[in-house]
Amino acid sequence: MRTFIFPTIPTFGPNSVLSRGLLAALTLFPAAAHAEEAGSPGDDIIVTATRSDQRLSDSGKSIAVIDVTQIQQRQTVSVADLLRTTPGVTLVRNGGPGTFTSIFIRGAQSEQTVALIDGVKINDPSSPAGGFNFADLLTDTIERIEILRGPQSVLWG
Repeated sequence: MRTFIFPTIPTFGPNSVLSRGLLAALTLFPAAAHAEEAGSPGDDIIVTATRSDQRLSDSGKSIAVIDVTQIQQRQTVSVADLLRTTPGVTLVRNGGPGTFTSIFIRGAQSEQTVALIDGVKINDPSSPAGGFNFADLLTDTIERIEILRGPQSVLWG
């Protein structure tokens, strides 16, 4: 009968001296901890683009944020007049103030533009083409408007 003897190779198992020494050395070094950088007052937190909290400066998405200070500076009464000056947003009104007003974002139809108030979809299926009528939406109770342009808008339907 033949017996084969294999040379032993030092292992790094949990009981080896080398493993225990390495573990002890690593526990002696403090772990690097980085505090989150404080955002500047103008660094807005957005939720719309990814449905999670994220700074506007950290987002690579095409987003326009209109906050309460900008709303007060522009001194407009209706949201439609406020959005008229936003890049990539086109406003169409069927007559004078108070008539049906549609918003088109980057060439999409008004029925393809989703309007949300506090996360609730407010598009009206009974209106022309199912869009939202922006004529009666006033700026006096609005604190913030987020306009999301691009492919990430599919998160909202």
